[in-house]
Amino acid sequence: MESLPKKTDMLPFQKKQLVIKNCLSGKIQFFSNFPVVFGGQTSDFPLEKESNNLCTFTLSGDGLRMEALSCSTCLVDGSAQIDEVFSPDQDHAMLLDKHLIVFCYTKKSKDWAKLINQDTWSISTTDGVIRQGPERFSALVKSGRENLSAHPSSILHHSASATGFYLHSLDFLFPPIPHASANPPISSPLSAGSTSNGSSSDSINSEMGVFTCPACWLRFDRGDAMHIAVHQSLKGDPILGEDAMLRFLATNFNNKGQALDAMGIPTSDIACPHCRSKLSPGFMDLKQHIVSIVGAPQSGKSYFLSVLTHVAKKSLYTSFRSTFHDGDPTGNRLLNAVTNNLFSASTPEQARIAKTGLEGDMYLVLPRMGRKVKMPRPFTFQLTPSDSKTQPVSLVFYDNAGEHFEPGIDAHLSPGAQHISAASGIVYLFDPTYNLAFRRKLQDRDDPQLTAEGFDQQDTILAEMNVRVKNLSGIDFREKIDTPLAVVLGKCDVWSHLLGEWKFENPVSDSGLDIAKVKKNSAIVRELLLELVPSIVANAEIISRNVIYFPSSSFGCSPAVVLDDTGNPKLENGRPILGPDPSKLSPILVDIPLLWILSCCEPNIVASINS
Repeated sequence: MESLPKKTDMLPFQKKQLVIKNCLSGKIQFFSNFPVVFGGQTSDFPLEKESNNLCTFTLSGDGLRMEALSCSTCLVDGSAQIDEVFSPDQDHAMLLDKHLIVFCYTKKSKDWAKLINQDTWSISTTDGVIRQGPERFSALVKSGRENLSAHPSSILHHSASATGFYLHSLDFLFPPIPHASANPPISSPLSAGSTSNGSSSDSINSEMGVFTCPACWLRFDRGDAMHIAVHQSLKGDPILGEDAMLRFLATNFNNKGQALDAMGIPTSDIACPHCRSKLSPGFMDLKQHIVSIVGAPQSGKSYFLSVLTHVAKKSLYTSFRSTFHDGDPTGNRLLNAVTNNLFSASTPEQARIAKTGLEGDMYLVLPRMGRKVKMPRPFTFQLTPSDSKTQPVSLVFYDNAGEHFEPGIDAHLSPGAQHISAASGIVYLFDPTYNLAFRRKLQDRDDPQLTAEGFDQQDTILAEMNVRVKNLSGIDFREKIDTPLAVVLGKCDVWSHLLGEWKFENPVSDSGLDIAKVKKNSAIVRELLLELVPSIVANAEIISRNVIYFPSSSFGCSPAVVLDDTGNPKLENGRPILGPDPSKLSPILVDIPLLWILSCCEPNIVASINS
């Protein structure tokens, strides 16, 4: 018969025990009997100045169940908890309201307690890089505000433990830093390059990644993308400021594969690791094409883009069986509002689009390469073929101020037009009503656009574009790029009579884009430009090997003069204000340049034919 164990063999510490330590007071207790009530003055583990019980511990099978009671905050290992079962021999860090607790349910309770009592604490990033420590807990608390500002997603933990407390959850502990902000300025060396988990964005190769950010045009790989926190307690990003949600590199995921923020809330929104701008839904799942629209100030780029996104929906669906739809409703809201206003207005004043200046809603102030710079908002659309075998693509457009293309404007402090170097296609919009040679030919026309004053530098802007594209792409200035360049001679309703009868054909048919007709139209426009503005042709054809010329008109009619209540013209800077007449809007061939670019880069979606 097997002998019974001696009483001395059944020491309490050889059974599983719950060990709890209050990190702020240093108090530690062992529990063998359950349930264990924690927090209130009459509880098994009372906390100073705490009248309510905060949680209970009970046994559940071989593990330990923790149930939160009357606490407003309950985070275990950084995740929100209400009722959870923990496996034995694993230590955990728990934030209950403003109490910092570590606990473990283990047979080696005294060994664990001895180890955890050693005052060696550290602050580490989520990928394990130690930022400070090991040192006393109180010392780390004193310097916590500085660490919180620099690395808000870092973890305060015991050096012997893999779990701990996220710094941004412990703001109440840290004394303020005199004359310092919790969010350092973007221009500081620290904030310009650091990410919210303490890693440096400088370590990310901005030229070699798989993805190109549509906001800052820097490159990154899938693993570099940051997630955007959801829980309101995580509002405030050290780079973007206190009004932005925290950006972080995800390390915890739920069963659906969704990233969890530090409060345990699933998030699917991602951000660029360089400028931290929110990326459009499905950004990393779709091939992206940037379409750059370039032109001089007041050349009609805003109208062209608004009309283009409106008419392309019809032509792509009816002729190419593809749906051109909003890829980022939040990011596109300004462009959509302008387009809806243009096509639903009842007067020229209502339909008028204000000039896109260097400031304003169409621009974002973003951190880029250690500086705060103004960047044009990306407007993202998705092109989804009805053929399920052909993958959808993302198209990104920009409404740039024309001044961004002027010589000397771009540089490094104002890189707002650098998307041309990453573009799949470039649309250069030429306004003939600002050109002296065209005006002389059109002097018999009664068109208010021909009375506008302005210095014509459109050929200079095209020459500057040549310099920028090749400089940014790192190619010899004697070489040509392969990027399709569409030179659009706009406002064809004003000048087409110079050719006699209407000579242009619509190249779009149910069979595809008729390249022969595209080239025929191109030859006519090129010949007219050679006659009147040969520098446009010369500058365009030293940029790209693939140049096509297009006739187009955003309105299909002359704009009207905006009148006041007395019937007199309204003035701006001493000149009459012009606006499109909604009753006469009839766009001409506006979508053809885009269709041609798509036929070059996505021939499976926009098929081309030769008649």
